[in-house]
Amino acid sequence: MTVRKLLLRLGLASRTDRVAFEHSLVRDSRPAMLFGSGLILVLFPLWGLVDAVLEPAHAEVFIRLRLWLLVPVAATAWWLWGADATRERFHALSGLMMLVPAAAIAWMVARVEHYEAYTIGYSLLLWGAGTLLVLPLRWVAGLIFALLALVATALSLHPRPLVEMLVIAAYLSSAAAISFVISVVVHRLRYRQFRAITSLQQERAHVAELMLRLEKLSVEDDLTGLANRRRWRLAFEDPLQLARVTAIAIIDLDHFKQINDRYGHDAGDRVLAELGRVARDSLTAHALIARLGGDELGVMGFRVGLDGQLETLRVRVASLQWHDFPGLGLTLSIGIAERAAGEDARSLLVRADRALYRAKQVRNTVRVARAGEQ
Repeated sequence: MTVRKLLLRLGLASRTDRVAFEHSLVRDSRPAMLFGSGLILVLFPLWGLVDAVLEPAHAEVFIRLRLWLLVPVAATAWWLWGADATRERFHALSGLMMLVPAAAIAWMVARVEHYEAYTIGYSLLLWGAGTLLVLPLRWVAGLIFALLALVATALSLHPRPLVEMLVIAAYLSSAAAISFVISVVVHRLRYRQFRAITSLQQERAHVAELMLRLEKLSVEDDLTGLANRRRWRLAFEDPLQLARVTAIAIIDLDHFKQINDRYGHDAGDRVLAELGRVARDSLTAHALIARLGGDELGVMGFRVGLDGQLETLRVRVASLQWHDFPGLGLTLSIGIAERAAGEDARSLLVRADRALYRAKQVRNTVRVARAGEQ
């Protein structure tokens, strides 16, 4: 079975899925790499004691070789732990950290008398490649193959008796097979965990999006895109927001019933939607614009100058062109009440409504009740 087929069985056929999973492996593998590099840096030179006992003739050369190879191993481990390596480079350097001591041990296996102990030492690297390093399966397979190739190359350059070579081959091949099987099982478990976490994160994001949409729908009028009557009512129940109010305006679309009667309710909806768009464009962010019902809008201003902005809105609405509805013209009647010092917001709303009543006597105009006026 190829590595790709194995990935297919693991559910990692999607490139996007596989890349995301491998990025998670890089993130999770740093602690494992620190532990693995620590083991190599400790056990590799300590094996010099075995050299001194079992191979006294080679001990001095072996120990020097081990100490020299600690330098690239330590440098690679330090770089992997401290640097923000790319995914492919991280995997490659992780394998390199294993191959450096492996090359030395493979060279020793071909020359020592007590090959069994050194074969066991080499098998630890095979076990580590499959169980300790957190790498994608294709990297694990490649690393195990490279480890076997190193010892095979060393034995071909310095052959041992056939029986000994068969023993070494049987031991290392079985260790490699078991190590890879364990790696497959661990990867399946890791991938299931990755999918579970990913699914949970996606579900949370979906729920958060639904909550935002629900919250938006609860306070927004779906036709005009303005705040709805509930949002308007909530504003009147918020003392902090009310304390900032400088003026309140009520807007009425003139002769809206006639528009519905003459052009139909679809035309009426389009008129209201366009009115909402123009209102949002004409008024600053320092105002709350709400559809109170039908063709009536409410505006709660939080800075001075609301009357000028509403006059701009009136002029823009009056200048709208309706090519689909010949003869249609829109005008607004607007009543504004400017807040007096210490005035209650409810009283301000009543004065705005009275100002609207005066505006509707004329149509297409803005009437302002200054602070203190009724």
